Formats: sequence, structure tokens, C-alpha cells
Amino acid sequence: MIELRNVSKRYGSVTALDGVSLVVPEGSVCVCIGPSGCGKSTTLKLVNRLLEPSDGEVLVNGQSVRSRSAVQLRREIGYVIQSVGLFPHMTVAENIGIVPRLFGRDAAWRRTRAEELLQLIGLDPGRYMQAYPAQLSGGEAQRIGVARALAANQPILLMDEPFGAVDPLNREVLQAEFLDLQRKLRKTILFVTHDLDEAIRMGDMIAIMNQGQVVQHDTPERILAQPASRFVADFVGVDRAIKRLVRFSVRDYLRPLPAAPSAGAAAAGAAAVNGRPETGTGAAAYGTGAAVAGTAATGSAAAASRDLLTGYHTLRDALSRLLSADLAHLPVYSLEGQQIGTVHLSDIRRITQEVAR
Repeated sequence: MIELRNVSKRYGSVTALDGVSLVVPEGSVCVCIGPSGCGKSTTLKLVNRLLEPSDGEVLVNGQSVRSRSAVQLRREIGYVIQSVGLFPHMTVAENIGIVPRLFGRDAAWRRTRAEELLQLIGLDPGRYMQAYPAQLSGGEAQRIGVARALAANQPILLMDEPFGAVDPLNREVLQAEFLDLQRKLRKTILFVTHDLDEAIRMGDMIAIMNQGQVVQHDTPERILAQPASRFVADFVGVDRAIKRLVRFSVRDYLRPLPAAPSAGAAAAGAAAVNGRPETGTGAAAYGTGAAVAGTAATGSAAAASRDLLTGYHTLRDALSRLLSADLAHLPVYSLEGQQIGTVHLSDIRRITQEVAR
């Protein structure tokens, strides 16, 4: 558990934090968000003593961080930042193993742990163990950064805009994959972002900050339904019911393809891809990969999939595309450009009504 008790941080006459109290329960994700200069990154840095509070107390698992060696404390807390911070002269395996090495783990243990973590984050150890950071894409580097933060099995993670430097599709993929990891590992996470959609999607709780204070600390659902002040209401915006759809991934609500779609169904699906709305039965939902094949032939399938609705997108993304195209359903694709199912406007409408209750 992470706890801040009436914490303030001042730089001369400037107050960066003003009496902040905040609790992150064990195994949960709390996201700090607010306008630039509100104190969210300062809050994060107080937990691992990159900064020291002017007043108040910061506790980790019930113990004041001031009673701990700053070096030892930082080794016991995972830290993921926007710029990743991989050491360029070290291989991926060496980067992942750096904190276990500081704890005295031998080379064989570190190698095994790196292989386990690469598999956990969906990267092939045979391909990536001996790669260098310069050989990685932005999304791959971010995954390695997360793996490094998990390497010593630290129960607490601090994440400062960890997905802010990657493109929108990779960001959604990384968010979904990280939520999958969190469901398995149940780390205690303090997460900083400037992106409200990311906060709603990632957080069990959200702390909205302004001028060095926490102005509302609550679940995403309650913040959207019952903003505590005019500032919070303006910050979250007017389309609050639609914003709740960010918490749901398309892959969890798609209708899967049948085992062997008929030629007629495939043709109907192709019509949907070309922008014609669904008519008649759900048969038109089942599309064909033919619409993707031409694009994939001139480049990688992954690049082609960037223009498609994937299972990693949110239901809000799906709703936006459905309404823009005036369609009742859309095909859903894997990152490799293969259709895996369809998402329907009627299903999204039902979910919206359920979460509004």
C-alpha cells in the first residue's frame, strides 16, 4: 500500500503540493491526472524519494519512506517512465536483469527471469534477449521498460506517462496488455498521465489534481457520474457517458466469426467494409480478409491494421467509427490484418445503458 498523509512540497515561495492525502490500496491502480504543473509527477517522485516532502509523511506498506535508505527503497519499487531509459550499451536481457543483479542474483537466474518476462509481455526471447535498445521499436522498448520494472518482483510500481511516447494504436495495445498483466500480478501502482481516456481505462481509482491539491479521488465511474466541483466537471467534459466506454475493449464484446462463413456472408461482410450498413440478419456481420489483403501486399500486415478496428481498440473507438460511417456493425481485425469478428452498435448501446444505471 502507498499512503500520503497531508504531504506538501515547496520550492522557495512556490508550493508544488499543498496538503495532499492519498491512499493506493494493495493490488490496485491509482491514476493521478490534472493540468500541467498540478503536482502529479511531484507526487510520484516523493514515493521513491527522488524528492523529499517539505511537510507530511509518505508511507509504503505502513512504513515511512524516510526511515528507509533511499537506494534500497528504489530497488524495491519498480519505475517506468515515458522515455523508457533503457541503457543503450546493454542488451535487452542485461537491461531487464539490472535490478536483480544489484540484489545479487547470478547470471543464470537473471537470464531465466528475462526469458520469463519477455514471454509474459509477448516478445520472443530468442529474438529479443540479445537485441540492443537501438534495434527496438517504440512499443517494444516500452514493453522492455515494463519488464525491467517487474524483474525483481517488486510489489509496487511507479509509472510516469509510460505510454505517452508511442503512437495511438500501440498505446491502446500496450494499455490492454498491461491491464492483462495487472489482472495476473496485482501490483500496487501509482500511475501518472495527462490523458483522461488513459486514466479512465487504467485506473481502479483516479486522483484529479489542480494547483497542488487532490480535488477528487474516486472511481472512474463516480468521477464521471458525480464530479465533485465545477473544475472536475469541466476537466472531464460533457460526453461523460461516452467516456465510460473507454474502460471496455472491443475484443471483450465482439461477436466471433463462424467456423466457416459462407460465400454470401463473406460478400455481405465486404459490403460492410466498404461502408454500406447492415441489412437483414446478422450474416452481414461476417466479413472477409480480402479488403485487407491488397493493403498488406504493399506493406506489413501490422501497418495495414493501423487503419482498421482491432480488438485492442476501446468501445468508444468502435462507437465513433460506427457513427461516422452510419453503420450498424463493423468488422474487427487482429493486428496482423485478419478478421476475428464484428462489433455491433446495438451491443454498445446496451452496454452504455447498463453502465449509466
